[in-house]
Formats: sequence, structure tokens, C-alpha cells
Amino acid sequence: MRRAFPAQDGLRRPGTGKIEPVAGLVPTTARSEGAGCRVTDPGDAGGAGSATGPSRQLGRLTGRLTVEGRVRVVALSGELDFDSAPLLRSLFQEALDIDGARVVLDASRLTFCDSTGLNALVVARRAATERGSVVSVAAPTPAMARVLAMSGVDTVIAVHPTRAEAVEQAREVG
Repeated sequence: MRRAFPAQDGLRRPGTGKIEPVAGLVPTTARSEGAGCRVTDPGDAGGAGSATGPSRQLGRLTGRLTVEGRVRVVALSGELDFDSAPLLRSLFQEALDIDGARVVLDASRLTFCDSTGLNALVVARRAATERGSVVSVAAPTPAMARVLAMSGVDTVIAVHPTRAEAVEQAREVG
């Protein structure tokens, strides 16, 4: 049996050149599945003025979007690579649903990130900038901080040592 490879907008079938769409690539509601992901648990509400969506998983990456007013926190856990980058794209697309949104990527549980993951982050930043939004990274692991520094991504995307600091800074900007 041939393996299907994720493409930006679906699954690419080897040898056919065809891309088959993944149902739910763009979530229709905050509680729907996105990017061909599996909902792993129902999100519970955060504090006043905040909402937590369900955890979604694709490959070795789990992600969750939390909304706190105009600040959206995308928390990732696991490995961000070629197979799982569509989950990051989907979460960022959902986070940028209003112009001027402030998006914080909580990278405190991100154990691996390859060039595809970095590219997805840079593309999300570009899309955010075009909409008057801002993207920052919070609490990267030492390995992730090194990747951000070596690639120069930390010169175009603000990196904060803690999630709380990144959220506070995002609130001040907005």
C-alpha cells in the first residue's frame, strides 16, 4: 500500500500527482476538527473572557487554540515537521479570523521543529502582518530557541521567555 503525503491543501498520492482534499482542513466552527486532525479531548473554558478549544492532533503534534480577548494563544506539544505543519497552518488560520488579532505561539512543549515548521511559522507571520495582526513566540525550549536564532527567525518574530510575558506584551501592543 502506498503512503499518502500531506500537502498544503490535502494529501498527495505518490505517483499520481493528484491532491485529494482533507475533509475539515479549514474548521467551520471553533469545536470542529481541522487540517485532517483528530479531536483528542473537549476543551474546557478558561477564565473570564477566555475560551479554550479542543486539542487537535496530527502526526506527532498536538495543538490547542485559546482565545483571550484579542490575544490568541496557539499551544503546541510534540514535533513540528513536514507531516504536522498543516495543523499549525490550520490553528493560525483560525487564530487570525479577525483583523488585528494578536497571536502567541506557546512553544514550551515543542520538542522538534524542522524547516517546514519554521516555514509555516514565517508564512503565518506574513499573513498576520497583512491583516494588521502580530505573531510572537513564547517560552521556546532551548533547542527551539537555538533553531529560531540560527535561522534568523527570531529577528522577525518576537520571542519571549514565558507565555505570561508574551500574552502581556501582546495585550499592550493591541
